Amino acid sequence: MPTESTLPITLTSTFRTASKFIPAEQNDETSFQGHLSLQVDDAKEAGEGTRTLRISQFGAFSEGLETNQGNTGPISITELQGEGNVVVRDGLWFCQAAVTATVSYEAIEEAVGFVLLPPDLHISPPETFEGQLDLVLAVEPSTDDSQVMFSQQGRLHLVRASTLLGYVDELDITLTGLSFELKKAPPPTSASLTTRRTLRLQPIFFKSDAEDTNPSGTSWPAQLAGARRLWSNCCIDLETAQPLPLIDPDKKIERSSGRLRKGAARVDPNAIEVLFTTGDIGGGGGHTYSPGSARAVIVISDLYEANPYLLAHEIGHVLGAGHPGMAGAYGVWEPVRNTVMNTPKPGEANIPVNKISNCNRARNPLLMPTRTSCNPRDTVLT
Repeated sequence: MPTESTLPITLTSTFRTASKFIPAEQNDETSFQGHLSLQVDDAKEAGEGTRTLRISQFGAFSEGLETNQGNTGPISITELQGEGNVVVRDGLWFCQAAVTATVSYEAIEEAVGFVLLPPDLHISPPETFEGQLDLVLAVEPSTDDSQVMFSQQGRLHLVRASTLLGYVDELDITLTGLSFELKKAPPPTSASLTTRRTLRLQPIFFKSDAEDTNPSGTSWPAQLAGARRLWSNCCIDLETAQPLPLIDPDKKIERSSGRLRKGAARVDPNAIEVLFTTGDIGGGGGHTYSPGSARAVIVISDLYEANPYLLAHEIGHVLGAGHPGMAGAYGVWEPVRNTVMNTPKPGEANIPVNKISNCNRARNPLLMPTRTSCNPRDTVLT
């Protein structure tokens, strides 16, 4: 059992779990998957055996809920925030926190549309939910030196607090049986040891016909290399699936990023799709839809291959970033100035610089923690 000398600590788990929701056609369930990280600190002023609890990272997504009002389409839960207490009693940790969260789903995008934050960021507003996180944790026996805790009981209950469509009134997510890796929390400095995280990408190329040997996507290798160089140093790895070539002559030369987004194949719910066209889509050659959510889609034009950090910039949007000076607009976070998240002038490339603080704030339900520790570093490329 962790002792006073080990505090503060972080507890990190990934999960795939059942969820009930209201209103439903019947007593239906769906499956959510995601990740949850908690920070537990000492709180002697709160009384013997009591600790403070803070949710440090959370993301969850589902392929969709069939409600009384219709199917939500893919749904994401992000921005879960809250603080509470941990009471240690009889060898168990009783964790409780009041929380708020944002919930976004495809049906909102189709009904409400997107707001363009120039030049390349397309946002559909989410609904807000409030509720409570409850966990009962116990030590899991281990044959090595690792420390693991598991949830004997666990529940995340969310109730809708603001409405756009109102397809979902309540979500009740079971968190029983989760295995949490326990680590000593680093001191609160920007260079602290952290956990390496991974984001999976699915590139989509378009061909004129089955015999086309020159599909879109010629800029993919260089764009991927640039993105990896700018995000890996601060502990975010980019995994990729094999490029998927689709036969669609119109999309190969499409100049509307919105029409291209609707061509997303959605072949892997665990991956962010990156669609390539040979047409000029404006906006500096790249656009991102639904930033910070598991439904995020990137659209890139091969015509802008002279900017090798264009994909790196759009990935920042996938991870919830806006542009510098865009503090809190529509739920995106404000990145550090003079980094890859700056908007370049026409004809110029994105700045090949990234900062630890950008990576620390990165969030997406598909940005999954690993069990590998990492020492983040700023990146300045020449």
